[in-house]
Amino acid sequence: MHIPDGFLSAPTAVATGAVSAGGVAYALRAAKSRLDDRQIPLVGVTAAFVFAVQMINFPVVPGASGHLVGGALAAILLGPGMGLLVLATVLGVQAIGFADGGITALGANVSLMGLVAAVGGYYLFRVLSGLLPRGRSGFLVATALTSWATVFVASAVCTAYITYGGFAGAALAGAFFPAMLGVHAVIGIGEAFITTAVVAAVLSTRPDLVANADRLGARERRRRRTPVRGIVVAGLLAALVAGMGLSYLASSQPDGLEASVLATACADASDQDACLAEASGDAVFGAAPLPDYAVGWLSGLVGVAACFAVGAGAVLAVRSGGGVPTGRPESSPT
Repeated sequence: MHIPDGFLSAPTAVATGAVSAGGVAYALRAAKSRLDDRQIPLVGVTAAFVFAVQMINFPVVPGASGHLVGGALAAILLGPGMGLLVLATVLGVQAIGFADGGITALGANVSLMGLVAAVGGYYLFRVLSGLLPRGRSGFLVATALTSWATVFVASAVCTAYITYGGFAGAALAGAFFPAMLGVHAVIGIGEAFITTAVVAAVLSTRPDLVANADRLGARERRRRRTPVRGIVVAGLLAALVAGMGLSYLASSQPDGLEASVLATACADASDQDACLAEASGDAVFGAAPLPDYAVGWLSGLVGVAACFAVGAGAVLAVRSGGGVPTGRPESSPT
């Protein structure tokens, strides 16, 4: 769902950029007082893991693939503000370092995967987990439902950007919406599976660090304790394995967004690949050191390291600038 430069009109790019910048600024400000100091490295680890797993496209339907979005995962574990910062970090590193997603479309991509999927997903999870029985089982069911829904809703918003505010035009909305929603409904199943598995693993080690731990029973919140350092090391190792190794198994099929463009705007083109390239436009930023993840293992290593450093470093920088640690993860009273 990474939108390239050419897909959006200038007003859409500016408007989404402004909204996303405001959201990120607010999240950074909130980190001064709402983030547990123990969570600072976890922000970096989550960003590194999301980056690595996003490198692994899995086949979903003939001619299309998908990858983890990660917004619901980050927000369920860390809260809405930190979830937004995680996705903004990942998307920024991808756009600058790997030409994955346009620079002019960065605000739109952050709005989709950070604001819609992470912030929106957090509050959807709060509602769903409040309706389900309190405990591990209800927590994981709410996680799966939230993960699927965030991908589906984000794909609908993405379609609106590209049709009513982008190159496809409103005339194609009738064809583009079913194409995007159909393929992302399937991608959402993969998102739910991955997110639920990761959340279940965290609940088995340090449930007390999860932003939504109040949705667990008192005994479950105290179950099993693993040092934060151990979680950080394990998370980074998992990210490196995914980014440097498993990424070589990624599907070569177009992702859900590209497949939808090929099936609609480029359906009648004699050369569909050329049509897609023309729609994507020339990259505004052409100095990415590893465009399109040119060297797989190196891209995984560099991306994981950069996301960890930027994610944890940004939060550490704003925390050192003021604010009093609360000793509790960022969460909502609702």
